[in-house]
Amino acid sequence: MAVVAVSDSVMARTEPAVSDDFVEWCRERDYDEARLAAPYYISPYMTGFAELDAAGVWKINSDYGPVWFPIDPRWTPYRFGHWTWTAPWGWTWIDEQPWGFAPSHYGRWALIDEHWAWVPGNFVARPLYMPAVVAFLGTPGVGLSSEDGTAVAWFPLAPGEDYWPTYTRDVDYVRSLNFGNVKDVGTIGLQADGEPPLELFHKDFANRQLASVAPRSVFVNGRSVAPTRIMLPQQRLQNAPVLMGSPQIAPPSTQQVAHAVTPAAKAPANRVAVRTSQKGNAKIIRAAAIKPRGREQPVVIRGAHLHVPSYAGQARGRQPVVLRVAHNSHTVAGKEARH
Repeated sequence: MAVVAVSDSVMARTEPAVSDDFVEWCRERDYDEARLAAPYYISPYMTGFAELDAAGVWKINSDYGPVWFPIDPRWTPYRFGHWTWTAPWGWTWIDEQPWGFAPSHYGRWALIDEHWAWVPGNFVARPLYMPAVVAFLGTPGVGLSSEDGTAVAWFPLAPGEDYWPTYTRDVDYVRSLNFGNVKDVGTIGLQADGEPPLELFHKDFANRQLASVAPRSVFVNGRSVAPTRIMLPQQRLQNAPVLMGSPQIAPPSTQQVAHAVTPAAKAPANRVAVRTSQKGNAKIIRAAAIKPRGREQPVVIRGAHLHVPSYAGQARGRQPVVLRVAHNSHTVAGKEARH
């Protein structure tokens, strides 16, 4: 271990490395990939894959192939956690479990023998991140009415059901989001008006009657869902309109990323300045570049397909955002860039 002291001059000495709480924390979470079952079924490029083995059991299902069952049989997807607005994706699910990232942002969910099972789908080498693989129920921008006031309802998509986000209308990108989980992504397309086909909203969604429902204030303000859950009749959930990707409710304060550019002034290494701007009615993510230390090539995050949805509201002047990117010499863009 190197110890550097800085005063009028810089002095350095070496000492034996000493274990501390942080080192122990890291060691407890270290893993040998060769001993994990998850890489046999999902890509190691799927963020959070290493947490699954200790929290659940892998099985082979005759209908879905590899499936993963959480150890806790009472656990329900997209119920134990909260929602937050994250630009440019919009409403994003934050799970309370340390292993909840991969099952919340990839794959699909199915109820098998009265237990929830995560279905990652066919193997995809570079799976794409989704803020929450769900569909919502209710009136756009409003939600559902209940005895406790306005509520928001959502349910996990099942295997074979299309995921349609509101932050992009790039068909190729939407197809890529559904690779491995939809049998024929070539059938995914837009109507002449640039919107998803109407028949998409009238499917018999397998999990809609198992939806989680929470007060709108809980949803918008990022509070924990489970303690405030509202029970609605199954018929009410069955008859409610389906909203793909988002309830189209604006965040409590406008948090938009509309146009990303490299900074003109000097900026810290491995950071990119992002400013919001408006060009007509289209607010578009262009690109962001990170200038790493040394002679390595800049890392480029490409997001020309990402659009801030109109329901998010108008931009309020210039809104700087800093993206922190961990640079890895073995990986050009890192996992964040794949999102």
